[in-house]
Amino acid sequence: MNTSSQRNIKVGIIGATGYTGQELLGILFRHSKVDIVFVSSESNEGQSLSQNFPQFKSELKFINLSQSKSFNANDLDLVFFTTPNNIAVNNAKDFLDKGISVIDFSADFRLKTNEEYAKYYGFEHKDLDLLKSACYGLVEQKRKEIQKLKKPFLIANPGCYTTASNLALLPICSYKKDVFDFNSIIINGASGVSGAGKKLDQSLSFNEANENFKAYNIAGKHRHTPEINMVLSEAAKREIKVSFTPHLIPMFRGLLVTCYINTKENFDLKNFFKHYKDYYENDFFINIFELGLLPETKLTNKNNSCFIGMDHDKDCNRLIICSTIDNLVKGAAGQAVQSMNLAYGFHETLGLV
Repeated sequence: MNTSSQRNIKVGIIGATGYTGQELLGILFRHSKVDIVFVSSESNEGQSLSQNFPQFKSELKFINLSQSKSFNANDLDLVFFTTPNNIAVNNAKDFLDKGISVIDFSADFRLKTNEEYAKYYGFEHKDLDLLKSACYGLVEQKRKEIQKLKKPFLIANPGCYTTASNLALLPICSYKKDVFDFNSIIINGASGVSGAGKKLDQSLSFNEANENFKAYNIAGKHRHTPEINMVLSEAAKREIKVSFTPHLIPMFRGLLVTCYINTKENFDLKNFFKHYKDYYENDFFINIFELGLLPETKLTNKNNSCFIGMDHDKDCNRLIICSTIDNLVKGAAGQAVQSMNLAYGFHETLGLV
């Protein structure tokens, strides 16, 4: 396990003006072991951070991506890419080659094959060796791997829907055999508009999203589908393919998934619930509700916890698990800081509680 250094770690943020970048800034300014060295934005270059975001009271000036590459390992320990897809894949190696670690918020290092990137993201991955070296940053599944990372490291921060879905379903993968039908998993998700980022899209405008509720990218087309499949398949040691349907809800932040899996006649909810609680016994940010209680999105606002509740429909032999997170915190910035804390030997909750 890495041990924390005496000095603070020096970090930079590329894409700091996006929703997840702003959330990350708020967390890192509160973090007692972090110094922010630079913030990067192509559109805000030369302007001060406080000029755009007065709440931070910082005179750091935005630089562009090219300027950020002038830093070396003496100036910078870690860089966060809070950028859209297909940017970190072209730039992360420049930092890693200098001995600077990278945590990427996009999907650029999450998946495993070029075919998946071509199908779901529309580009071919340009560095398959780097892709293989990336550590997937779902802390509750990869804690030991993250703690053992050698610098410079590359962490792929999971997607928000993926985080809520897999945290709900991971414990089923280690339960008794012949209890669940793994071919029956259905996930219905709903997320606020911030999940789509800051891009200009009429469908995400107030006039279109307000008082509206819609599904999108159904029938396996959503980009988080292969990521969910990848995590569950690894945990269960068998191929799993879920049916995932996302929905857009008219609020800014928050995400909830409802997961369904068919059970056999011998399923016992109380025994499974004990297994479930034992599975997450040492996970500070997992909050499991007692049977009969269900989570709701307002509980997650600006915190790094995942709230989970469940019940068993005996009439159709189906386990139902509800999982909710703040998509900008546990689904993005908070989870990244959780990984950073582990990789540098800090307490996992530092800056997050």
